[in-house]
Amino acid sequence: MVSTPDLSSLLPAINEQGYTTEIMPPTDAAPVEQLLVFLNVDYRRRQRYVELVFVPDMEELTILQMFVLMPFEIEHSSISTLSRVLMQVNRLLPITGFGLSEHEGWAYFRYLMICPDGSLDPETTATTVWMIEHLLDRFTGLIEEVAKGGMTLEQGERALQRNLEEWIPSTGV
Repeated sequence: MVSTPDLSSLLPAINEQGYTTEIMPPTDAAPVEQLLVFLNVDYRRRQRYVELVFVPDMEELTILQMFVLMPFEIEHSSISTLSRVLMQVNRLLPITGFGLSEHEGWAYFRYLMICPDGSLDPETTATTVWMIEHLLDRFTGLIEEVAKGGMTLEQGERALQRNLEEWIPSTGV
């Protein structure tokens, strides 16, 4: 059995990046310790945070999950369009991924980091948190517009294309 690293070991590297953090002890609702990393507010001034938690019940492997619940609900009628746009966004990202829960009606960003031999690299973790924030900044507006039914698939694809051209002009995508 691989030992689980201590989440508090990440605090110096993450705080050095300018993030505020909070360790949440296990509760009945969330039976494992969590590290919350508070990101800058989004384009609508909504608070965001990344939840870092080790995936429970993994005896032979340690996996750190980084999860951000996006701060809006999904219109049921936009689920198919949103699914397709999210797949197009994810295929070009350095880390994935944006996703949605049709049942709960929400979108999220989730990244799983494998921790070989139960080891955890604080600097890599802090850089990954920064990258997640960057991707949220870049794509939340588009994803929210599609999720709320404000764009057709074609409009979403064009908006994604414009976003990518501004972000990575050399892709030719």
